[in-house]
Amino acid sequence: VQLLAAIFLIYGGNFFGIMDIDEMKWEFLKPYMIYTVAFSTGVYTNMMCLSTSNVETVIVSRALSPLVVSFLDPIFLGRELPSKRSIAALATIVIGAIGYASSDEKFLYQGISAYFWPFLYLIVITFEMVYGKKIVKSCEFKTLSGPVQYTNILGWPPMLIFASMGGEFDRLEVTLQQYGATSVIDYLFKLPAH
Repeated sequence: VQLLAAIFLIYGGNFFGIMDIDEMKWEFLKPYMIYTVAFSTGVYTNMMCLSTSNVETVIVSRALSPLVVSFLDPIFLGRELPSKRSIAALATIVIGAIGYASSDEKFLYQGISAYFWPFLYLIVITFEMVYGKKIVKSCEFKTLSGPVQYTNILGWPPMLIFASMGGEFDRLEVTLQQYGATSVIDYLFKLPAH
């Protein structure tokens, strides 16, 4: 829904003369295709984390991303390494993550394998963050909506593939049958009003 709403907003705004949009250009399609696959993979790994772990594990995994990004930014974007003060703050997050892992039941029973999806999620989102900054700098759009336009238009295919891989369409069908609905719109009208 988010992707569709953004696309309609951008193109609707352009249709009514409220905003300009960028032309679709091949030179921008390639980097944004990579980005949208990374973004969709991030959503998929997040969902897999939530289905195999708990919300707290996902939060701790995500909280470690600034540490990784702070060391990747200098390598790929030419930015400075974090200051000593920033390193101390990032180290505090790491200490908290270690403390969390040492009390997490899944980690205690399964060991490091309990964190397969959270670790993969961390890798994917840090790549997405650094690569996203890189392409925003390198792709010169004439509007601010350009990155949003490309991301949302190109995001549909990988999101549909990951939804299929994750069994989302099967779950949707079961939910529709439970409510006696023939479509998503019909389902929305059959939901309780409170």
